[in-house]
Amino acid sequence: MRSYRQRILLPLLAVLLALPQAAAPLRAATAPQPPAGQPAVAGLATPHDPDLLLGIVAAGVFAFAASRDLEITQHVRETPHSAASDDAACVFRQLGDPVVLGAALAGTWGAARLAHASGLEAATVRIGVSIAVPGVACLVLKETIGRARPQDSPDDAWHLDPFHGDASLPSGHTTVAFAAATALDRETRARWVPWVAYPAAAMTGWSRVHDLEHWTSDVVAGAALGYWGARVTDDWMRHRDASGGGMSLMLAPARGGMSATFTRRF
Repeated sequence: MRSYRQRILLPLLAVLLALPQAAAPLRAATAPQPPAGQPAVAGLATPHDPDLLLGIVAAGVFAFAASRDLEITQHVRETPHSAASDDAACVFRQLGDPVVLGAALAGTWGAARLAHASGLEAATVRIGVSIAVPGVACLVLKETIGRARPQDSPDDAWHLDPFHGDASLPSGHTTVAFAAATALDRETRARWVPWVAYPAAAMTGWSRVHDLEHWTSDVVAGAALGYWGARVTDDWMRHRDASGGGMSLMLAPARGGMSATFTRRF
């Protein structure tokens, strides 16, 4: 019998890594050139962006994962975990922790501010907002849907109790991790970044299934939400900046996490 890493980890990673790529070929083929005299804005959304295609792919993958939720979770529960897999889950779980990412962004923003590196400062703001927006959307969906976690409902993958504290769908850690990977990918031209960022985000999703904190379909939904939400938010901010608007972000430590203050210039 194949190990659960072969039966679950590899297919899950393949699914998560496929989601960000679902839109890329069509986007590249259909993106129109800006009119003469109008400056091009990197990452600017166009009416031809394949949001519908991405939604169809994500919905199909989600439906397939949902049909296997009980089987996968039961297999994870019954298979002894190795020390290596537990350590890996602990490490990659941090990549979807808003406090960890918030501290990293705050440090980067502060260093850029002190060094008068306006480009890095602006990029840090875009990354921060691109993570925050899908993150907040995820919190709203969690409370609204009210899906119980595997540990709370081991025999019923679709026990729903909206607005009563159950918050399994979507996976927040996966949403944040994929939003961070997408935002980072958009802020650099380095070819190695997507080959590191998206697999790391996928491993964050795997860690949530490994730890029995989420169903597999929760992770798929979080990956799609994080990728799409970060892309749409980044497009909007770049469009606003190109139109003459501006945005500043102030991050500061707060009890239990980080506080953020946004200032928008119109």
